[in-house]
Amino acid sequence: MTDSTHLDHLAHSRRADARGSSRYDRAFARKIDTDGLGRAIECPAPSLLADYVLEVLAEGRTLLRRGALIVDSTGEPIASTDALLARIHGLLEALPERPDAAEPYRDIRLLMATGSTYRAVYVRQVYDAARASLPAYRAPRRAREERAPARTSTERARATRARHRAAEVGSARSWLLMLLDDEESAARPGNRLDAASLYASAASSIEEYEGDLLDDADEDGPRWRVPGKRTFYAVADHVLGARTRTARARLYIIPAEPNRDPFVVPADPTTREDPAS
Repeated sequence: MTDSTHLDHLAHSRRADARGSSRYDRAFARKIDTDGLGRAIECPAPSLLADYVLEVLAEGRTLLRRGALIVDSTGEPIASTDALLARIHGLLEALPERPDAAEPYRDIRLLMATGSTYRAVYVRQVYDAARASLPAYRAPRRAREERAPARTSTERARATRARHRAAEVGSARSWLLMLLDDEESAARPGNRLDAASLYASAASSIEEYEGDLLDDADEDGPRWRVPGKRTFYAVADHVLGARTRTARARLYIIPAEPNRDPFVVPADPTTREDPAS
């Protein structure tokens, strides 16, 4: 059983924005469909739910963050990211009705009672806000290694391009797989999706996460980054199959078995191969 202090604070808060300056401190304002009618909602900023969510997830343990994961004091994940997202989804879905609750709290319950795809977006933001509020896990120090020679400016630029490319590829692939796993999305087998519209949706959604670590990445691993069109389409062609050209547009026909294998990032075109290789 959890202390109701955090839940009381959440229910009574009449301010949907938090007082910080991060993106997790902004109210989650969207327009959703309820019984065929559009309804504007303003759920509390994800950071306002962090304490309540962590209180439930902790179960008496000390929680820390390691990359995109929530871990215990030994550095071991308390559960997979998907399992924690499902737990938070269930937690928000089960928020009790309270006559004394303010509008932002009631909007959470309204959102979670609909079939809106914004539910998954909000749940993910709440998870990210909760994780970001935790202290970082510090692994035991290893013996100090010899410092590598300083890289040239060309090598640094090449490494930056490779890092950005990997982040864009990882972001595009993660978003596409999230879309395919969402049973309420339009990405059902046999459906046709306009490629340009799909990219626009991806860019808009990924922008919400930009700068956060990709799932299961370490602190120095790739972060969400809005991909360029060429990169996105290359990854989408890999996952969904090649686009179909029509007189008006290029379409993706959602396959029954999408390709979930990792996408191999092409080599940096500025990198010269060793002639001896």
